[in-house]
Amino acid sequence: LVASAALALLAAALAPRAARALTADQVGVIDWHAQGIGEVAHVLLPAARRRHAYVAGASGALACIELKTGELAWRHVLDDGDEADALTWAGGALVSLSGGGKHLRAWAPEDGTLLWETLVYGGDEAAQDPRRTAVALLALRTDADRDGEPDLAVLSAGGVSVHSAVDGELVWASDAATKLAATDARPVAMYQPLVEGSGADALVVAALADVTSGAAGTLEALRYDVQLGDIERSASQRLPKEVATGAGLAVAGQGTALVGVSAAGDALVVATAEAAGKKIKAAQYPLAGIVDTNAPGSRVAAHALGEDAPAGAIGLRARGADGSVVSGAVLSVSAAAPPRVIHAVPAGAAATAAVIAPKSAAVLGAIVDASAADATRLTVFDFSDGSIVSTMDVDGRGGAAHGGAVLATLSVYTRKDGSAGYRCVLASEDHSLALMQQGVVAWEREEALASIVTAHFVELPVDESAGAVPVASSRSPDELWRMQVLNMKLSLRLATRAEYEELQVLRAADPSKTNPHRDPVGLRQLIVCLTAAGKVFGLHSGDGRALWSAYLGAGAAGDGALRAVLPWREGGEDGTEHELLALGAVPGGATTRAMWIRASDGAVLAEEVLPIAATRAIPLAGEAFEGSRGERPVLLVGASGELHLVGVTGGDAADPIAAADAREALASRASKVFYYESDEVSGEIRGYGLVPDAAAAVGVRRAPLWQLTLPPSERMEAVVERTADAVHTQVKVLGDRSALYKYLGPNTAAVFATAVRAQDDEDGAESGADASVGSAPVVPGLVVYILDTATGRVLYRTLHLGSSGPVQAAFYENWVVYHYWSEEAMRNEMSVLELFDDTRDRPSHIKEGIMRLLGAEVEAPTASSHSLPPLRVLAQTYYIPMSARAMAATSTAQGVTARQVLLGTGTDQVLALDRRLLDPRRPLKPTAASKEERLPPYSEMLPVDPRRMLTHKHTVAKLRLIEVAPTHLESTCLVFAVGLDRYLTRLAPSRSYDTISDSFNYLLLTVTVVGMVVATLVASKLAHRKDLARRWK
Repeated sequence: LVASAALALLAAALAPRAARALTADQVGVIDWHAQGIGEVAHVLLPAARRRHAYVAGASGALACIELKTGELAWRHVLDDGDEADALTWAGGALVSLSGGGKHLRAWAPEDGTLLWETLVYGGDEAAQDPRRTAVALLALRTDADRDGEPDLAVLSAGGVSVHSAVDGELVWASDAATKLAATDARPVAMYQPLVEGSGADALVVAALADVTSGAAGTLEALRYDVQLGDIERSASQRLPKEVATGAGLAVAGQGTALVGVSAAGDALVVATAEAAGKKIKAAQYPLAGIVDTNAPGSRVAAHALGEDAPAGAIGLRARGADGSVVSGAVLSVSAAAPPRVIHAVPAGAAATAAVIAPKSAAVLGAIVDASAADATRLTVFDFSDGSIVSTMDVDGRGGAAHGGAVLATLSVYTRKDGSAGYRCVLASEDHSLALMQQGVVAWEREEALASIVTAHFVELPVDESAGAVPVASSRSPDELWRMQVLNMKLSLRLATRAEYEELQVLRAADPSKTNPHRDPVGLRQLIVCLTAAGKVFGLHSGDGRALWSAYLGAGAAGDGALRAVLPWREGGEDGTEHELLALGAVPGGATTRAMWIRASDGAVLAEEVLPIAATRAIPLAGEAFEGSRGERPVLLVGASGELHLVGVTGGDAADPIAAADAREALASRASKVFYYESDEVSGEIRGYGLVPDAAAAVGVRRAPLWQLTLPPSERMEAVVERTADAVHTQVKVLGDRSALYKYLGPNTAAVFATAVRAQDDEDGAESGADASVGSAPVVPGLVVYILDTATGRVLYRTLHLGSSGPVQAAFYENWVVYHYWSEEAMRNEMSVLELFDDTRDRPSHIKEGIMRLLGAEVEAPTASSHSLPPLRVLAQTYYIPMSARAMAATSTAQGVTARQVLLGTGTDQVLALDRRLLDPRRPLKPTAASKEERLPPYSEMLPVDPRRMLTHKHTVAKLRLIEVAPTHLESTCLVFAVGLDRYLTRLAPSRSYDTISDSFNYLLLTVTVVGMVVATLVASKLAHRKDLARRWK
């Protein structure tokens, strides 16, 4: 280990001296950082903290939001798999239950300090047993341990436990799943009924039994003594109609009833327990007339309305196939009478939990209706009779831009004049979060930006007021003079701390950084981001603000939906606008929504619903396909291979219907269009091409070309395509003056799979493949395939023994770098493969080169995937002391600047590694040739320099994506890191050799030059006098 460390230090000493990621005076000037929460799953507005909202995100963020500004007061990001399941308020603190009911924590509401934490259960009980999946958190009305504060009840892993709200200590616990009569009974709900006349407090756990095919026919209940944890009695009742187990049971207000929906989705099942708890009464009522059950694919579920809800109050919600709310209702239920509708919930609306008005003590609720295109209506009603108390219309926020309401939380406060005021925190289908108060939107948070799935950079529009040449915004003369003075004092080490901080503020407030128009060197760009919520954003690279947004609809959200943003028309220096094509397909649907967006301002130029449920979008590049204005058609592929051409017929408008000329162009070049699909579950990669077919709607049909099936013992980890960016030269000149020729096949991809030992129960799955790999005995490890995606040919295969995923990889030019876990060495490792064309008798192109220098047009040599050259592959493996979440590499305009590999670390930061540290030719001992190439000697450990952390003091929570964009400066690129947070910075891998630094001290240079001129003149005069005096002597 000492020898390894010494070699690592030697390698670091001999490594090329790249510039630091950021210097102290660049922090906040060339970078920005924005925090997010993600899709909000829980919102809490406690009466004790009226100036704050407490939220929990579906991605694991737990945060406090200032209600006045919408800014984050504090935030904690929980680990993966530890997302919050419930929030409540107890003992003057915020209490969260997370990790599938495993972790119970209390947080200080002022600053988010963790007050206490307790492990509710250990092991994997919930994951291994389907009976133990329900999770619930309840703030009790009883102080079981007599510590002065009511306690907390937790239902998780099939058991129930009571904990102190003061320190989280366990009061008692019981494994309810084993106490139930039926062996298949699964606890699904927990509630504390109203205190009975005897004064005995109880805690009831309800369970569903006789479960078959997602439906349960029996309800069981266990009644616990809250003080001791003893089971007082149990009861069981056959339900009048089987209920759906997926939706579970909801607890009506004050624990007076349990409500479920029948498995057929046509009836409401209500069950109540007698006062003594010995018997259960159950009844069913038709849902027809209460909610809309006729919508295709609709699903109805009941939901509780909070601890303040009056007895019997419950909410119903019917969702369509795309997940949007189609109807709902707020009801009062019991097993003795049909449900009473307190208030209807229209499509696109949400009902809030009940709250108690401060003065009148009335129990109020609200319906937030966001179905209108550009307005939202807040209707406050009284639970007692359903009468409307207040109606508030909020203009400027509606379903067109944000979708329907998903989660709404109401708060009632007293105004200065003594009247009641209402504020509502609304979470919408586009994952945005907003506060509505006094008829306006007080603030809005676009939390969809915490789920960015793709991001690419386009040019900002030209400033027409400045003419054809883009200019940067200028500072005032006073600011410029003050900055120069402070810069000079700082350079001469005369500046005080206050002056240094003042200079940093002036640098960060550069108005040119936020100018919405392009700059001459390309540092200001538009980042087009597509999110998992189906929303497209245009972000300014200078400060990260959203310049525009467009919502594709609720159907484009989720993991199974196709979401894509493709360039439709490229802009130019002449002021031609960039245009984008945004596509969103509903999973399992029959259509795809297409929107043509102008990139400069987000204006929707056209919109169309295409008659295909697309699973893949293939841009058709080349002049043969382009329209008269440079539009680029797109070929859509459905799940069964059906095709639809989003083409152009010419003229000024984009025509989404494939026209005759576009079909002819596609048919004539069908053999040039091919693609592949990978299936990680089956371990198959299939290649497809197009063949002309006059009977097809688009003039071509899909035809299978090849198929690669991994052995049953290999589990596919990832498929990484070669990144198409600028390559400066195909030749790599070595230190000994020899040359290697890079293999730059554009249809190359790296396939990673983990090989595991064969199981005893081999199923002998037939591959049916055109190409078969891996018939030898199974050797556990990480398998890497280099694949040509045009022919399906495996170019190279290697095995890392005793290694496994997860894999993060980057494929650029002729090299692929990947990060993985070595189980054999118990450490993280990085390997590199470098591909070279090993053709022996290579033709000379000297004549062609001379002709090009003279300006003559020379036909470029062609290459084909059907006649691949022999390959020479160089490989090497290194140890790196950190895990990885994402990986990319720097990219510049011409590919001249040395590359750096960008590693998204497990600590949610971005590390820049010099590409030469990952060169497979690093020698064991330095030679003259390696020194000339500046190759450091080989060491198994990669040196990690903390100064190369691009994110410096920041972390990008849940980091998952790194995007890089070149600028017009060959030395500089933009790095955009995405997770729950967003971070952007500039990076100059070989220092800024083609531009002057923003902090360059012109005043000091001027003073120095003037001083030297004056000194020269004075010295010359003095020398002349001295010479004259000498001559007189």
